[in-house]
Amino acid sequence: GILNSLINLKMRADGRTASQEFFDQCDLLIGRLRKTVKGLRPAMLNYGLRFALQSLVDELSDNAPDGTAVCLEAEAEGAGHESQLELHIYRITPLACENALRHGAPKTLVIRGRIEPGSIDLTVEDDGQGFEAGAALDLAQLVSRKQYGLATLFARAALIGAEVSVDSAVGAGTR
Repeated sequence: GILNSLINLKMRADGRTASQEFFDQCDLLIGRLRKTVKGLRPAMLNYGLRFALQSLVDELSDNAPDGTAVCLEAEAEGAGHESQLELHIYRITPLACENALRHGAPKTLVIRGRIEPGSIDLTVEDDGQGFEAGAALDLAQLVSRKQYGLATLFARAALIGAEVSVDSAVGAGTR
């Protein structure tokens, strides 16, 4: 509804009463809202988590810095999982990938693992610059250090009872 209202507002405005800045801001907001709506539940999740992850890899590849390869090496067997579980797993994965691309400057980013009935085991691994992860990362520690991307990853995992571990060292990438 909000997206349609914004489009109608833009269509009713004319160049005499609205500035170019108004039209530019409308276009920017329309683009952001479309991205948000698209991201609520990616359509590819209807075909299973493996297909949604492949779509994510394709999107990340298109937006990754030149020279960065993004790959999926995940096998899927059997029926899908509960839709909320798949959605949270799907949301966790791009968080890890975007953190790696934004902060690690990797040449290669790989999502690997197995998706099977009763079990999902995924790893996001990069060959970037890494960071000092410390012995025990937890949600409170991450928030206090203002590492909100990782904090969100841990919080989402906690919602579904998933286990997250981070293995990283300066100069050795992150897994």
